This record gives sequence, C-alpha cells and structure tokens, in this order.
Amino acid sequence: MRKNIFIIFTVVLIIFCMIILSGYEKAMTAGVFGMDDTASYEIFDSQEEALNYEYEYLTQEFNIANLIKDPDNLKQHRYSRKRHRFFGVLQTVIPFKNIKPYLKRGSKSFDPRREPVKTLPSEGEQVFAAKAQASQSQKKERALQTAFGNVIKKDEVNKLLVKGDSIGGQYYENIRIEIYDLNGVLLNTITPKTDSGYNPNIMLGDFLGNGLKQVFLGINSGGSGGFGYFYVFDAQNNQIKTLFDYQEFSQNNKYVGEYIDNYKAKVTKAGSKESYVIDLSLRPKDYLDMIWKPDGTLISPRKIDISDVNTVFPYYNSSTQLFELAVYQRVTGLFNADSLGYIITQQNIKDGKFVTFFDGLMIFSQ
Repeated sequence: MRKNIFIIFTVVLIIFCMIILSGYEKAMTAGVFGMDDTASYEIFDSQEEALNYEYEYLTQEFNIANLIKDPDNLKQHRYSRKRHRFFGVLQTVIPFKNIKPYLKRGSKSFDPRREPVKTLPSEGEQVFAAKAQASQSQKKERALQTAFGNVIKKDEVNKLLVKGDSIGGQYYENIRIEIYDLNGVLLNTITPKTDSGYNPNIMLGDFLGNGLKQVFLGINSGGSGGFGYFYVFDAQNNQIKTLFDYQEFSQNNKYVGEYIDNYKAKVTKAGSKESYVIDLSLRPKDYLDMIWKPDGTLISPRKIDISDVNTVFPYYNSSTQLFELAVYQRVTGLFNADSLGYIITQQNIKDGKFVTFFDGLMIFSQ
C-alpha cells in the first residue's frame, strides 16, 4: 500500500516538474527571460513611468515630429494603463520596458554583457505633453485660397494667394494676401491691421468702376455672435490702398440705445438726431415684467447695446454694375442672446471713398 502511494506521489512530482520546466522553456523562448535567468521585460510601476519611456520610444521609432502632424495617429500610440496593463503589441503600445532589446523571440542567443537598467525621467505625463506641445505649437504656413483677376493693371491678370500661419484647427495668424503675376513673381503683399482669426477668404469685385478688381477680405472672429473683421483693398498701379476698414467704420457709426416708457426701445445715432423706436409690447409677459411696471412705465433705466461692425456683405448692384457693401450692427437688449434687430448701413464708392447712401433698423418679428 505504501509502495503504491510512493509510486503515485513520485509520478505526480515528475509531472509537476515537467510542467514547470515546460513553462520556463516557453517563457525563455518568448523572450521574457534570458539565459542568465534574469528578466528581459518588467511591468511598469506606474503610468507616469510608462509615459516617460513611451516618449523616448516614440521619438526614436516613429519620429514624434511626424506624429504631431496627425493628432489622431498620435493618440493611437498613447499608452493606456487600463487597457494595456499587461498585454499589447510592442510596436504600438509599450506596457513593458525592454531591459534586453537584443533578445529576440525564439532565439537562445544573448549578449553576455550585462548593462544596468537606465534610470527613466520622473516628470511623467507632463514631459510628454510639454514636448509634444512644443512641437505642435510651431507655426505652419498655409495657402488658404487662390483667386485670379486684374487688380494692378487692366491688361494683366494677377494671381492672389491668401496665406496664414496655422496655430490650430482653422485659426490663423499673420494672414496676408500675396499678389503675383502669371509667371509666379511676387509683386506685392496686402497685410490687414487685424491679421488673425478663422477662415479668412477674399472676393474680387469692381467697387470703384475703374475697370480693375478690388479685394474684399473677411476674417471670422470665432465668437458665438458671428462677428468678423472686414476690409476692401485697392492695388491699382501696385499701390495698396485701404478703401474700407471695419474699425474705422465702427468709430464713425456709433449708436446708443435705451428702453423707454410704453414698452418701447429707442436707438439713436451718436452725434445726430436720427433715431429709431422699437415696439416691444408683443413680447412675452415675463419679459415685459422685467423692464416695465404694469402701467407701462420703466421700473428703472436700462440701456440697449448696439455693437460695432458685426458682419459685412458685398453685393452686386445691377443698375450701377458695381459692387457695394451692406454693413450690419447688432442691437441687443437684456442679454447678448436678446436680439432686437440690426442697424443696416449700405455704402458705395464716391470720389474714391465709401460713403453711406442708406441706413435703417431691421427688427425681428414678435
């Protein structure tokens, strides 16, 4: 009986040893252990340590400068501790640090020289983010739009190229318009006072009636109110002249507004007697109760805001066969979203300058 138990115990022990040795052989073949029984890979102690190692790895293997050009591609190479704590493809994620990179999978050869594990930087994710940010923040010149027209001389067609330095997304700085001849020679550069914003674009149109095209430039501010920066430039005889500047227009066209008794609002052009009255009596009762007493008198004086230039639309006047401008200024009440209407000013060229030939107040239906 004891002999049988001994035999069974011996067989079980032999099988157990064989399993251990087999597992060790597989692990050694896989490159987890070297021939000197020391670890070739080990688990990172923290995500911070992994990110530092990842940055060094990506810089060497993938060229971080190229990855930055494609943020989505870069994200695919970011180390995720939750997802890749123990597993992952070494070429795309790095959950383990390679102590012995010379040891190949399935190979029993090894370098007899033992080098100590290099100490990794401790800044962690901040190191990766800071260095990536530094590369990403480098301004890149972009060609944004191309147009053709005779802007300098009547008998010569020019190529106009809108350029800007990309900062991120659709935002650009150093926006300018380069004027070339058809041989590619740069003749002049138009630089607006406000040279940064979103989606700059140009339109060529005859505003002056001199047989040339003038350059209308619009740049979005990016805000929720739909504001922009607008110019009209003339390049006749290769001399750049600003015909319309949104800032100068705003300075010369100021309006003030206020609520008045009997559920009305009044808008007046500064320095003149020109005014407009808006009837707000059909507004909801809760709106009226914030401004007026039940008898229609004001609870307290309240101002109305009339913005500077909000947007500018160039349009073609078929009767004069010239382009003109329609300039919009927002009228707002209790808050920015409380739009009461727009002051619209129409301008055309007279004696080489834009002058107003019509202005009025457009109100929204109630």
